[in-house]
Amino acid sequence: MMYCSTCRSFPAKAKDSSLFIGVSGDNVRVRTLKMHVVTSAHNDCEKALRVRENPEIAPLPSCLLRMDQGVKEKLIKLFNIAYYVAKEEEPFTKFPKLVNLHFKNGLNLGITYKNDHACQTFIDNIAKTMNKSLEEKIKAARFFSIMSDSSVDRSVQDQEIIYVTYIENGLPVNVMLTMVTLQHANSQGILDAIMSGLHQAGLSEDDLKAKLVGFGCDGASVMSRA
Repeated sequence: MMYCSTCRSFPAKAKDSSLFIGVSGDNVRVRTLKMHVVTSAHNDCEKALRVRENPEIAPLPSCLLRMDQGVKEKLIKLFNIAYYVAKEEEPFTKFPKLVNLHFKNGLNLGITYKNDHACQTFIDNIAKTMNKSLEEKIKAARFFSIMSDSSVDRSVQDQEIIYVTYIENGLPVNVMLTMVTLQHANSQGILDAIMSGLHQAGLSEDDLKAKLVGFGCDGASVMSRA
């Protein structure tokens, strides 16, 4: 049986290729191999493999490396302003006003990203980076525990808030992991929401079986039945 190991590493890109599936016997010909090598699917997989082995050559990181230092510093400040907006629970429309305030104080951040849509994009990327960092820390911890409680948002929808506690540098760390909208406010609905939130945070059933040492809740009947 012969198959292309490069394409097998990225099945989503080359799943329709016969060499991804595998060929054997009289079907293996030099002509088949030469035809496969020049296909767009194989070339895409080859590029993806090179990026996996050397992430710095990916389009975005290489673009950042070539970015002018002044532009990079402006973007860092814009990200910081967006983080402040999210941290203080301000509306996205406050972002352009804060950029104008910085301009008035002598800091020109340009006009390209001076809008609420850019603020949302910045916050989304900050959240993804922070979630990824938290996921790595939890997976690196020997043990962790979970706390969960329900509340309602401004639209009066039931939300399940999930916290996680783990040890970092010998000290306990308590952080909010995620918040999931409840489909049903009963015990099964709460359990489904908690498991959904844990999966979204990159925690599998194997992680729970190996590292979960405690679970805390308010003792309501729906929580004790879950």
